Amino acid sequence: MKNPHYKILLEHYTRHLHTLGFSHSIEYGYTFHVRGLLDFLENQNIISINQLTDGRIKQYFNHLQTRPNHITKTGTLSIAHLNKNFDAIDKFLEFLHQMGVTQVAIPTNYRIRQSRYRDWE
Repeated sequence: MKNPHYKILLEHYTRHLHTLGFSHSIEYGYTFHVRGLLDFLENQNIISINQLTDGRIKQYFNHLQTRPNHITKTGTLSIAHLNKNFDAIDKFLEFLHQMGVTQVAIPTNYRIRQSRYRDWE
């Protein structure tokens, strides 16, 4: 991430999570997932967080759901991993609104439901 504003914003978000009492692993995971969003925005030449609209969030979520899994090298990201991303981004959007950045998208509460049962053939 090159954008200095995004770097500062991410630092403040991480401190916010710590202040709320999140565990170190959640702080790390949420920060990691939000960094992915901010990197995506930079790659789209979006340099201001005020440009984080509902449409851009949907675009990013679509990107996550279709991009290859870089760790397993097969398939796409798991539903659990996607939902962790969605949780982190919603918490980030809440944080932005609490900080007075009200022109950004509101939390989506978007999650992918995972079937509790497998279809056995």
